[in-house]
Amino acid sequence: MSGPRRSRPLEIRRREFRRNPHRRPRRPGAGRNFGGSRFFDYTAYGDTINTAARLEAANKFLGTRICVSAAIADSAEGFQGRPVGDLMLRGRSEPLRAYEPLPAETFKGPATTQYSEAFAKLEAGDAAAMPAFAALVGSHADDALAGFHLRRLLNGAKGVRMQLE
Repeated sequence: MSGPRRSRPLEIRRREFRRNPHRRPRRPGAGRNFGGSRFFDYTAYGDTINTAARLEAANKFLGTRICVSAAIADSAEGFQGRPVGDLMLRGRSEPLRAYEPLPAETFKGPATTQYSEAFAKLEAGDAAAMPAFAALVGSHADDALAGFHLRRLLNGAKGVRMQLE
């Protein structure tokens, strides 16, 4: 299954969870009762869950719908997406490279190529990153992530590392 198709089941699961967050998980072993016969605790803990929650929260900040870690992007066969940046997530000491998965038609479009070129300039610390993102936002005003990077640059930020609260 290709990258964009992988994000569709994820989106469907997200919608199902939001409709009924108390529904028991489908996979055996996930969310088992650890609280005895009177107290039920179905909470999942761990670095993976915390990272996923922080990335979900980062979407609002970045203007993205779905944001995944480099580990997920690398493990997904045929992943198609664009880099978001190196996110400093609360509770982590090291930055996490994040990506935005894209549908195949968007990934193959000229806007993605233009974004990749602008992001490479931003990553290299090239001053030409600001006009590159400005041109991208000028021709694709609906690109929230490009607009986010342009606002960062206009406010004096440099590089791809971002602190998220």
